[in-house]
Amino acid sequence: MHLVEDIFQEISSSLIVESNPSKIAGMEAYMRNKFSFLGISSVNRKAIVKTLNLNPLFINSDILIPLVEKLWQQPHREYQYLAIDLLIKYRKLLQTEHIPSIITLIEKKSWWDTVDMLAASVLGDILNRNPKTNESIIETLSASNNFWLNRTAIICQLKFKEKTNVALLEMSILPHLESNEFFIQKSIGWALRQYSKTNPIYVIDFVNKHSLKPLSKKEALKHIVSKS
Repeated sequence: MHLVEDIFQEISSSLIVESNPSKIAGMEAYMRNKFSFLGISSVNRKAIVKTLNLNPLFINSDILIPLVEKLWQQPHREYQYLAIDLLIKYRKLLQTEHIPSIITLIEKKSWWDTVDMLAASVLGDILNRNPKTNESIIETLSASNNFWLNRTAIICQLKFKEKTNVALLEMSILPHLESNEFFIQKSIGWALRQYSKTNPIYVIDFVNKHSLKPLSKKEALKHIVSKS
């Protein structure tokens, strides 16, 4: 697909121009040296997205998904960040048939910086627009042996507010209450804390009914405690 390659080359050239060697060490250290960086700030990266010559008449999911997958293959983390920027910008193009592609991205080069955005802002947006698919997707993610997919199941409703499906929230949390994985404990607390802004009584009741790990409990009640 020539258009995908052309857009990729435009993105790559722009990223290289914006690279800042003086910032690389600090950015890599912040991510525990798990990924290589070009030293590009989020402000400059998002400016690149705004200036891309992407004609809306030609952008569709058949272009967006291959472009994102190509960006995901690149060694520097800014490529993955920019891929997520594009997915969020053109999220209305994404439908339930694209969920497997999003899940594959979550599974590759996994760390909280990409997983959380994909879970809450990309996958979550698809599920919010297609609620009939939520149970099967969340159940599958929650049952996975990949804890990043478990985390995805827990936090994918972060932005749902009053549309949160409480039964599915519980289904994603309860199997993992005993997990010793930091990122699971944190996600449980995060999901409950976020929902407490909509339904604090439910969250207090949930915490009282179930034995949460200290980190999860602390995070879950943080908003409620701060308001009391």
